[in-house]
Amino acid sequence: MADENKMVEFQKHNVAFFHRLAEFKALTKKMEQEEKQIKQKLQEEMERYGITSFSNDEISISYVGASVQTSLDINAFKKQEPKLYEELLKDYSKTTEKSAYLKLIVKGN
Repeated sequence: MADENKMVEFQKHNVAFFHRLAEFKALTKKMEQEEKQIKQKLQEEMERYGITSFSNDEISISYVGASVQTSLDINAFKKQEPKLYEELLKDYSKTTEKSAYLKLIVKGN
């Protein structure tokens, strides 16, 4: 019951933050979509004019052409070579510390 009371109090004291975050996430999504459209249009224009870089007082833009990249499919390797995968993991493992953070999922938009 104590945990339920804490949850109720938490919700009560932070409802304004919940609303503000939901609004912010919706606005961010809208702005990201608009940014994507603008970038697409600028890419088309740079291709049209044959320009690979542009810079002024406000912005610097570089056109990076299409390319092919090859990488290791670690999941397929792990499945097909489990013993070798374990050996390599033991010899070449890398530990990375991550800070605590909040994962937000805005519902309904």
